[in-house]
Amino acid sequence: MKHKNISHKQISLFDNSYFEIKKHSSIVQMSNIATLQERKVMNALLRIAKDNLKRTPDDRVFTTDLGILKRLTWLKKNDNTELKDALRNLSSMAIEYNIMQKDNTNEWGIFRFISEVKIREEWVGKSTNISFEFPTSILETIKNPNMFVKLDLMIIRGLESKHSIVLYEFIKDYLNLWKLRCDIGNFRKLMGIQNGQYENFTMLRKRVI
Repeated sequence: MKHKNISHKQISLFDNSYFEIKKHSSIVQMSNIATLQERKVMNALLRIAKDNLKRTPDDRVFTTDLGILKRLTWLKKNDNTELKDALRNLSSMAIEYNIMQKDNTNEWGIFRFISEVKIREEWVGKSTNISFEFPTSILETIKNPNMFVKLDLMIIRGLESKHSIVLYEFIKDYLNLWKLRCDIGNFRKLMGIQNGQYENFTMLRKRVI
């Protein structure tokens, strides 16, 4: 399959509109087992794929310059070890989604975020490309986000804990509602709090909230 590169002109750090991402609510409401860097990579990949689909709606494999991905996530290590670790984990972890069932579908499910990823590293002076593919369920939420929240990747890439990202996405997702209710069990799952961890609410509020 021939991969199409994303133009650097269309992904300018001076174009604030590119840092906006429309993320399906069911993926916002997922079990937070990903690390801080993994969560940032997830959002960046979703944004890159969405931009690609505007021009080639039938694509399933997406390719971009690795530098673009690193700028969207603020991953800075030149040897790409940090990024590779995040991608490796995202291809294997089982993530539960639609925890709050905001869309009233009563659908519960588990997905792996990426089904395949390749990094083609060239010699000095040449660009390094990354290509990736999503499972069908993730691809459909990108193509048809019937219920979504608008997020700012500029804000997300500057956050310093995975709990901060979850709270930002979760509050934005329910921003237009008069009242938000979330039982403590679902809240712990959304935050990625393990059984036996921060059982005392005072500690949960201090360490997480």
